[in-house]
Amino acid sequence: MRFSFEGLTNRDFKTSLSTWVSLEFLVFVVLPVLKIIPSDNLQRWFLLSLPLGLGGAFLVGVASDFVARAREDEFEGSRIVLVWIGQVGGWFGLAGIGFPMILAVSRFLRAFGNL
Repeated sequence: MRFSFEGLTNRDFKTSLSTWVSLEFLVFVVLPVLKIIPSDNLQRWFLLSLPLGLGGAFLVGVASDFVARAREDEFEGSRIVLVWIGQVGGWFGLAGIGFPMILAVSRFLRAFGNL
């Protein structure tokens, strides 16, 4: 099986990447400027979110490729395995993309828990 970034896979990668960039901007620029979340130690979290977000976008793209290839006739015997790999990879990818939002929610709850 050869990997190709075409069609659906390319679209899913670009959509995931743009979603992650939007979340990064919201969590690391907008929310700290508005003082909704504390801005201490954000650089460390930002550096951690870079590989998670980029890797997550890549995983979502690859996962959609696995699921799309499972429909091809040549993978009749391993169809279920490809779908499971695609599903699990997609969920891990979404977790990487959503990491900034998870971070913002945890910091928001911690900030309001101290009031």
